[in-house]
Amino acid sequence: MKVAIAVPLGEVVSDIAFNAFMAIAQKGWPMIQRGRDRTDNNRNQLAKQFLESSELDYILMLDADHVHPVDIVERHMRYVYHDPAKLVIGGLHYRRGAPFEPMVWVKSDDGLFHHPVAPPDGIFRCDAMAHCTLLVHRSVFDRIEYPWWRYDYDVTIDEESASEDIYFCKSCREAGIELWCDGTTTSPHIRQDLVTGAHFQQYMAEHPEQFSVIEIEQEVA
Repeated sequence: MKVAIAVPLGEVVSDIAFNAFMAIAQKGWPMIQRGRDRTDNNRNQLAKQFLESSELDYILMLDADHVHPVDIVERHMRYVYHDPAKLVIGGLHYRRGAPFEPMVWVKSDDGLFHHPVAPPDGIFRCDAMAHCTLLVHRSVFDRIEYPWWRYDYDVTIDEESASEDIYFCKSCREAGIELWCDGTTTSPHIRQDLVTGAHFQQYMAEHPEQFSVIEIEQEVA
């Protein structure tokens, strides 16, 4: 089974993400390359390039705003080696902002989609998942209609999930393709924080040994 890696670039890649990609690439996996574009367009075009090579069996898409484990290919593929019927596998990744919930959804008996608060420590079936890491077998693209990814705001799970990955998951569900989440693998989400005096005060309180505080008389105008 041969796997190709693709990164749907939609923003500047941070240094820690770049270094992680370099470590993965140094393992010798084939890389499908494309420039920056809107995410849905990039995913569709990368998949088309992947399908042009009959030697490739799986495409692994890795988002650029995460730090991926160096063995991410092996981690997702181990389930395929055990059970080739698993055609779509993603990781257990968390939203970058509060409340930081896992970006995977399971449909319950009430007909609604819920985040698993305590996901299983293994691989489990789900009904939708964010595509921070996404392993797809080539046969999937024959079973769902093109475009495989698109923004469709009529396809939602919650108010913040009307994205191209939710559309892909819906298409898979309708085609009878099971979605699997690797609950043992997380690629940390990269974010930027704003630093204020509150951060400094908190750090001083947590690390008093690093500071020597003296009183300075100063006239305030």
